[in-house]
Amino acid sequence: NLKAFDVLIADDAALASLSNPEIANIQNQISNYGLGLLIRSPDGKSLSKLSSSFIFNELPNQKSDAVNLKLSKDNFVFSPLKTKQDFYVKENAALQTLITDESQHALVVKKLSGSGKVILSKVSSTFQWMLKGKANDYSKFWSALLNEVIKPKEKKFEATIYPIFASQ
Repeated sequence: NLKAFDVLIADDAALASLSNPEIANIQNQISNYGLGLLIRSPDGKSLSKLSSSFIFNELPNQKSDAVNLKLSKDNFVFSPLKTKQDFYVKENAALQTLITDESQHALVVKKLSGSGKVILSKVSSTFQWMLKGKANDYSKFWSALLNEVIKPKEKKFEATIYPIFASQ
């Protein structure tokens, strides 16, 4: 039962191994109960039903084995990340781009799905930031993604009507 969770983080290959009822349960929790799903999908094609609505394109001739990422929300530029980045997400009107490379290719995108949100990341790894002492980059990357996908807390509605009339 996923109702106790705010977000599910999964690799696309792991999602591809789930049964149809398990996939249906995740889709139901996203659409009807606001579960957030963060999919890591560094491959060139969708592997699971949950990532199948995203279209990937191959990056043109990559001359470098490092990628410079930029947070779309505030234009924060991360330290170079030593990883081979072969694919990006083809943008469309249903997607919000969260992180791009230096050429503005979408590498992390978000889409709404009923009451929930799904984020797909083409970034293959981020642990190198921690190994190089760039904890701020690592923290900023993951905080940005989690803050975008996490299930919003329910707000209680409270109202007071003025003026208050005395009963007679």
